[in-house]
Amino acid sequence: MITIGNKVVTWRNIKQLIGILIILFILFWAIFYKSITIENYTADVTLDVEGNMHVIEQWDMTYYDSFFSFLGVHSDPMKVRFRDIGFNKYPEDYNFPQSASNIAIFDESVTGVNVLKNGVDMTDSIRVGYSYQNDRDELGQLITCEPASSDCESIFVDTTNIGGLLGNYTFIYEYSILGAVTQYSDVSELNWVLLNYAEAKIKHGEVILHLPNASSDLSDLYIWGHGIANGYVNIENTDLVKITFKNMKADDFLEFRLLAPNVLFPLIDSNNILINDDVNLDLIYNYENELVILTNQSITSAIILFASSVAVVLIMLGTLVYYNKKYFQIFKTEEVGEYLRELPSDHSPAEVGYLYRFKKTKTEDITATLLDLINRDYIKISNSKVNMISENASYDLELNTEKSRDNLKEHEKHLIEWFFKTIGNGIKVKTKDIENYGAHHLNQARSYTGESIKFTNLIQDVCDKQDFFDSTIEIKKSNAMMLLTLPFIAVFSIIIMGIIFYASVYLDILMIIGVSVYYGYYVSTRKRRSKNGQLLYKKWYAFKHFLEDFGSFEDYPIPSIEIWEHYLAYATVFGIADKVMDQLKVRIEKEQINLENSKFFHEYYYMDSRRSYHTTNLNHVVKKAKDRSNYRMSQALSNARTSSALSSFRSTGSSRSAFSSRPSSFGRSGGSSGRSSRGGGFSGGSSRGGGHGGGRSR
Repeated sequence: MITIGNKVVTWRNIKQLIGILIILFILFWAIFYKSITIENYTADVTLDVEGNMHVIEQWDMTYYDSFFSFLGVHSDPMKVRFRDIGFNKYPEDYNFPQSASNIAIFDESVTGVNVLKNGVDMTDSIRVGYSYQNDRDELGQLITCEPASSDCESIFVDTTNIGGLLGNYTFIYEYSILGAVTQYSDVSELNWVLLNYAEAKIKHGEVILHLPNASSDLSDLYIWGHGIANGYVNIENTDLVKITFKNMKADDFLEFRLLAPNVLFPLIDSNNILINDDVNLDLIYNYENELVILTNQSITSAIILFASSVAVVLIMLGTLVYYNKKYFQIFKTEEVGEYLRELPSDHSPAEVGYLYRFKKTKTEDITATLLDLINRDYIKISNSKVNMISENASYDLELNTEKSRDNLKEHEKHLIEWFFKTIGNGIKVKTKDIENYGAHHLNQARSYTGESIKFTNLIQDVCDKQDFFDSTIEIKKSNAMMLLTLPFIAVFSIIIMGIIFYASVYLDILMIIGVSVYYGYYVSTRKRRSKNGQLLYKKWYAFKHFLEDFGSFEDYPIPSIEIWEHYLAYATVFGIADKVMDQLKVRIEKEQINLENSKFFHEYYYMDSRRSYHTTNLNHVVKKAKDRSNYRMSQALSNARTSSALSSFRSTGSSRSAFSSRPSSFGRSGGSSGRSSRGGGFSGGSSRGGGHGGGRSR
């Protein structure tokens, strides 16, 4: 055992904690387990003088076994992968003039794929299919993009012959898009989305754009990126632009807009030339610049909001530390030894239980009160020589009418009234009558439960008059809880600011809510004993410790049976009566137990080892009475509900309700960092580029 303050931590507790931590670790692992990871994505994009785009891209991926593979449980691996390649130049929400003839075409003559598994080229061992050739997938269905579109082609790879998608894979795709560039009156544009979905987060990515070597000045080139929070663009020189990114989420999109002089594309097809006053270099630049400004505002707002959230959290934590140190700490009292061998005070067992458990009562309080009243001659046991290890053991409890009850406490008086007048005949009551009182009749079950509640309330009333608990702590808790208005106002303000400036505030809100919940829970659950109550608690804890260990004291003289019978009532409150009995059986001779001055302590009184979970036969009786009363009441409630349901069914008949559902609509805005038309971080929003597509595995 390990003692921490006044708490005893056993090795069993430690093992349970370790087990819980292991379960939480496995659950955490299961939640965040990924069957696919994409380590790298690279694309080499070359633009020619005709405005065509040739792409060679590489995907470095790892496919994992099932989550339970460490237990020897394996699942069938995925076997096929699709690379969908869109080439529609005008998405539905395109915001500049369009031309029906300005289209891009997928070049079917320049398409290919290579596949490497664990570094070995396996291309000759796999099956490859193409949507434009009307090939079929592993299910026998036509290969299509998802969703199917006339402006999208898909490259299909089937790895069944090489063991499926398990391990490290590299996919190298090659394709060309004719007419990808659009030329306006004073500038040419490549506005394209290479990816807008993938199987998993792409950890690292790089796109290299090669331009026709015709521009003589970097100032003639402009580049913007969209769709990824950790993305950067940079014009390396007049014929090379580099795009890099990290941690592209599965639903992010890789979009860029390149503006270059018309002289770079002298042989562009006339269908890809659009001359319109509503689209030119200035208009496009202004549009992108507005996105940059909005993104910068969003970043600045996000920083301010995050700083405000941190300030709110620090204020709450600081207040918590202050209140905890000043008002919630346990009072320091004089030191008490490890053991106390005599009763620390004259409080009744139920009062001690209420103090010890911090304002909580248990069924054992009833048993302990009965034992204490027996020990003090208010109640006598008749027929006490019955074998109490028998299931049918029953004996009489008889009220000592000659002894005045004026000095009894209210909960003790109530227990006598309850057991002897409500259940018994006013003088006697059989233990079997107590046990079965609420088993058969609902009114008696309700009566037993009501009397039990009243007994608990009376214990509380008696203890509230004692100097057990700090009476000022509730006021301090109320004052501390008033601070919760701060996070409420902060969250409301952050949401409004986030909407206005398009700032991501989820982390801020979660942080504030998380700390607020912890703050509210911590403050609301604070309680402490008064200085006097804490000293009494420490003394009673030392006495409990003595009861647990006295069997190991070789030099300890065992007191009289009467004293131990008195101690046993308190051992019942502490839940250690069985342990105390086991030690007493070793230390006390049988002849001592059968002395006439023993109130109830004879060799058959306590349950044997087969039923050691019952503290005493009386405790068994009280618990059975409570359980049977509760069962009878729950049974009655269940029957009432069933009767009500049947009555409702008969009166209304069966009917069928119609439900309508409405699909949820979700919006997503791209993240961003620093801005520049020549280099820097990605901008927020979107340039409404053409293309689209991504990777799928199954």
